[in-house]
Amino acid sequence: MRSYVVFCHPTHDSLIGAALQRTLAGLATAGHEVRLSDLYADGFRPELDRADREAHMIDHRIEPGRRPDIARYADNLAWCDALVFVYPTWWSGQPAMLKGWFDRVLVRGVAWDLPEGANRIRPLLRNVRTIVAVTSHGSSKLANAAEGRDRKARPVPFTTRRVRQALPNDVAGDLHDRPQFRFRTRALPHPSGTPHRPALTSAVKLAGMTEPASPSAAAATSNPAGSTAEIEALAAGFFAAIESGDTTAVAALYAPDAIIWHNTDQREQTVTENLAVLGWLVRHVSDLRYTEVQRKVLDDGFVQQHVLLGTGRNGPLVLPAMVRVWVRNGAITRLDEYVDSAHASNLT
Repeated sequence: MRSYVVFCHPTHDSLIGAALQRTLAGLATAGHEVRLSDLYADGFRPELDRADREAHMIDHRIEPGRRPDIARYADNLAWCDALVFVYPTWWSGQPAMLKGWFDRVLVRGVAWDLPEGANRIRPLLRNVRTIVAVTSHGSSKLANAAEGRDRKARPVPFTTRRVRQALPNDVAGDLHDRPQFRFRTRALPHPSGTPHRPALTSAVKLAGMTEPASPSAAAATSNPAGSTAEIEALAAGFFAAIESGDTTAVAALYAPDAIIWHNTDQREQTVTENLAVLGWLVRHVSDLRYTEVQRKVLDDGFVQQHVLLGTGRNGPLVLPAMVRVWVRNGAITRLDEYVDSAHASNLT
């Protein structure tokens, strides 16, 4: 996986500096390709000035994403599969430097586009399969006492809502569909060796950044279907491959003898037959995307409800559907799909 890490803190000799080192170590251990942007070290200019605003609102002949001072960030966003933010929580939000990065980098031509004649923006960051936030958040005893809460300081879990609130609505909704997990560790070591508290929390668990497994956790990982994180990653990769029209990637996620069943014709397909159907779909329906995704991981796979959008030869496609998927040894062994056939007319 290609992971793009955006680090936002003025010093490396800090809790968040230690979090960055642990993040990079975990990614390296997991075999990720990594690119790092250190916003303070880069001297990134966070304020969106008049020239930025005019380029955004008036002169679309000059794509904002190609401006020299943000082009490298745009290139990294287009390159990555996972987007990782490492930053402190100040006043219940991101540092101004990071908020400015959102404002100036996630612009037209980078995070979204507005096609000619369209009335809503189209998200462009579909290559980003996972969004991660690694941050610190907690209240002091004094703050808790002043607000009438328990005097004992305790960490407050971070949620990706804080990240999404900083993004344009359609881009935020697009990123919200990415798999999300929760990670917590008791403390991170300071470079001097002194542990910090409160705990560091993250919205997404990074490979290689786990606590020592308990006996019960170790037993859970022996599940033939895989861990919750592995099943989530498989599901996200499967639907992302369909969106991008990559039938080769879809095939790699099926077991060789997998069975695919549809309620519309009540018959079972082989992998080869299903790939032929998917090939037809991506040739005849443009801008495929899954929305309103609700997914639940089960012991033997997952169930997902979604709405498939696109543009067919007869007009817009809006297809509500539900899939039940069985997984074993990191591959899909069976997929049962239930679609509302009344909405499928634009497929033909």
